[in-house]
Amino acid sequence: MELQTKVPLSNLNFQIDYDAQILLLGSCFSDHIGALFAKHQFKTLSNPFGIVFHPIPLASLVERMVFKHYFTEEAFFFHQEQWHSYELHSSMSREVLSDALRNANEVIDLGHDFLKKASHVFVTLGTAWGYMLNHTTVTNCHKQPSDLFQKELASIAAIENALANIQHALAQINPDLKLIYTVSPVRHLKDGFIENTIGKAHLLAGIHAHKENTKDSKTVAYFPSYEIVMDELRDYRFYKMDLIHPNELAIAYIWESLVAATFTPPTKKVLKEVVSIQNGLDHRPLNPTAEAHKKFLHTLGMRMAKIKQQYPHMF
Repeated sequence: MELQTKVPLSNLNFQIDYDAQILLLGSCFSDHIGALFAKHQFKTLSNPFGIVFHPIPLASLVERMVFKHYFTEEAFFFHQEQWHSYELHSSMSREVLSDALRNANEVIDLGHDFLKKASHVFVTLGTAWGYMLNHTTVTNCHKQPSDLFQKELASIAAIENALANIQHALAQINPDLKLIYTVSPVRHLKDGFIENTIGKAHLLAGIHAHKENTKDSKTVAYFPSYEIVMDELRDYRFYKMDLIHPNELAIAYIWESLVAATFTPPTKKVLKEVVSIQNGLDHRPLNPTAEAHKKFLHTLGMRMAKIKQQYPHMF
């Protein structure tokens, strides 16, 4: 008896190994998957500009990274004892303007240098609903009065154009990059139930329109995180207490799906050893001075040294 409708993953056109260098951008879901990549000893960089839910401001930030379009003081404003930018998440805000400006431009340099050597870029889109200020979709409203903004649903064409801009920019700095899109399974119910569905539909349609129009389909892929949660995990036990965000069990399930479908067989073997070593590192002995524990640590150290010979970036 089948108790789930399984999302097919056999058609994914990308693979991941431990030589990969992975940049993850977009919604908070990118942070969760990025944390798992990092935990399992991959070279990663997650949301250097902070969380960005909407594809249009995300495209602008990617272009800043690639072309080193540095921020100026005019990009910031002072509110509630901090300097903010409508282009950046609140985690990038600072009490001193020079600090905010320096930090933002350091992130541009960090992202630019990382992209030069990157192999994969994961882009997780959260919503197609955005807030317009001076005809520009902002990344974050920073708790400014709502009457300053105009709420707007990005059209499928606008989303497709934003994704084309992302791909074009990335191709300029690193033409060998594999670009993987996914839609966040987090529901944006503050927009409304029906509005959330419409927003997700626009994101999905925009991604697939862009993918269809990409001349070299080998450079652009789609991973169905949203579909896995909606179809395979159709139960509130896979959500946090707010019944909106997928919980750790759901995120682990998506991670295992990603591993099963895209990791090469040798990578899965190394991954198994990495998990075993990490479990050893997390072990808390009853008697840290016992000879048995000292031998355990010595053996663990030898295993770590062996794996570092092949992958120096680990541990």
